Amino acid sequence: MSDRTRIYVIVGVIAVAGLLLSILLGAVAGGVAGYFVGREQARSVARDELSAWRGWAQPQGSQPSPTPTPGPERTPFTPPRVEIPTFGALLTQVTPDTPADKAGLRPGDIIVAVDDERVTLASDLADIIRKYKPGDEVRITYRRDGQEKTVRVTLGQHPDDPNRPYLGVTYTSALQPFATPR
Repeated sequence: MSDRTRIYVIVGVIAVAGLLLSILLGAVAGGVAGYFVGREQARSVARDELSAWRGWAQPQGSQPSPTPTPGPERTPFTPPRVEIPTFGALLTQVTPDTPADKAGLRPGDIIVAVDDERVTLASDLADIIRKYKPGDEVRITYRRDGQEKTVRVTLGQHPDDPNRPYLGVTYTSALQPFATPR
């Protein structure tokens, strides 16, 4: 290889390396700049929303105005009081003429325990009932209208298997959005 060819190869390698390095640095610089611009834009939007929510314009670095700026009449939002259960089986259906129906359980009740064993994600209502036999009497603790109540229930025979206990309810875990027939 001649000296002239060798120089062309070295210059070409340096040019390609320089091009790749400039592309890499441009991408990093663009990403960093985009990050900081987006971050400042998010702060600006949050500041605008916060000052609109408070009902007054608050320029950066100044104290809030004691009188609200004129605007549409706003009614303060008061969230409804909702009891959020931390465990239990929310009854979605009670089959007529079943042990649950005869005991007075109804849709909307939340079964929280069977014989003092809490109904949780780890210990599901079906798993607890499965420990008994048809004809066994159990104490079911449930919540209705914010009050905890207890009722005695004699378990029946499951329609599909007479050796399995049966309560006669369809429920959803109070923590999960799916129904499980039992």
